[in-house]
Amino acid sequence: MLSFSIINYCFVLIYGLIMSLSFANVSIRRYLKSVIFIALSFLIVQLSVHLLLGTDFLYKSYPFFTHIPLIILLVIYYKKPINIALVSVLTAYLLCTPRKWIGTVVSSFWGYNSDISYLVQILITIPLLILIIKAAAPIIIGLKQEDHRVVSLFIYVPLTYYVIEYGITVYSDLLYSGGPAVVEFLDTAIAIVYFIFSIMYLKISKQKRDMALENANLQLLFKQSELEMSALKEAQKAVAIYRHDMRHHLSLIRGYLTDGEQQQALDYIQLTQADIEEMTPHRYSKNNTVNLILSSFAVKAKTHGVKFSVKANLPPSLPFLETELCALLSNGLENAMSAAALVTDPAYRMVRANCQTHKGNLLILIENSYAGQLILENGLPQRPGKDSEHGFGTKSIMMITDKHQGYCSFAAKNAIFTLKIVLPLGNS
Repeated sequence: MLSFSIINYCFVLIYGLIMSLSFANVSIRRYLKSVIFIALSFLIVQLSVHLLLGTDFLYKSYPFFTHIPLIILLVIYYKKPINIALVSVLTAYLLCTPRKWIGTVVSSFWGYNSDISYLVQILITIPLLILIIKAAAPIIIGLKQEDHRVVSLFIYVPLTYYVIEYGITVYSDLLYSGGPAVVEFLDTAIAIVYFIFSIMYLKISKQKRDMALENANLQLLFKQSELEMSALKEAQKAVAIYRHDMRHHLSLIRGYLTDGEQQQALDYIQLTQADIEEMTPHRYSKNNTVNLILSSFAVKAKTHGVKFSVKANLPPSLPFLETELCALLSNGLENAMSAAALVTDPAYRMVRANCQTHKGNLLILIENSYAGQLILENGLPQRPGKDSEHGFGTKSIMMITDKHQGYCSFAAKNAIFTLKIVLPLGNS
């Protein structure tokens, strides 16, 4: 029945498209309009080819009408690395095999009736898609944190399967010399074994990475708290001393006024006000956690001779853990402060921070001057000659933004390094 065949064709296209996008960490909800447009475009093109050139031509040219364009879209439109795009599309193709095999097994009870096979495949598409995305998508997304050699492994294995599958089922009929249910089970078994191994490996790796990140964030928060307590004690000590000296200041001002020296009294009052403002911690934001972190780095900036400018307009509370806020701001500002302090000319030592909420997102922008050579490798800043521990802060920032389905970018232009972070407030 042609209608079942066409409906199944549409379902498998949507199945593979949504799975590929989910594996590449593309939010279907956020990009719903573009996803619908892409799906309709693929369907229109492929149905046109089917009507004009036939089914056989469409199947043999499917990689050129679907897989390659989808990889290009992930790289160019969705800004995903090429290796992640390849893993996502190839893995999604590999996981189309269980869907087809289940349909074939059920249809075997009715003499391998193709209509039964198509109907079963259509019915299990959504449940199978939900199951795979929930179980596997978070693990596949975590690949972006892995070494490029590990990512390559996850390209070569499904790519090998892809080439063999097309070679023995699409461009020839070598696979179907025996019963379809038995033969396709071999495909499914290979796919399942590969995927179980992949999930186990990546899950263990992710657990180790998350534990290391959480430990680093807690240490960072503890260190930041120590600095804040130290600054608070110093401020309290200065206030106590100034309160003790206040009677002397008032006596001197009264003496000036008694002698009719009003200008000297005004000058002394202005000097006293400046001293008080110097002791008073600056209130950058209504958010206490953010304010304490910014105040701490303001002290560091003064110590290193770095011009530190801040614009922070944040509510008193944000839907993120304190350790996450501390890690994002402290790692970003620590790297910025360290780089700016190395600039030879004091006039060019600067760090700018901008924190605000806009259209349901937390926006963080940190800019700093830097000296020397800075290389961006896979979108991450790399300093020549640094050890393997260097860059842990940037990876921590990326992992937190990924956790909240946010976005972060690093850029360097005209001796200015820029960090941009966007975190949806509703996903936390």
